[in-house]
Amino acid sequence: MNLLGGFNQLFSFTVFTIVYGVILGLFLYFMPNKVEPLVP
Repeated sequence: MNLLGGFNQLFSFTVFTIVYGVILGLFLYFMPNKVEPLVP
């Protein structure tokens, strides 16, 4: 039961990371004008 809980937490964290990465990637891809000044 403890192992299942840990797997559930890891799975949720992985899904959140993937979704956040996709959203951030789309934002950087479609909004280059707003992000460009932040790049050195």
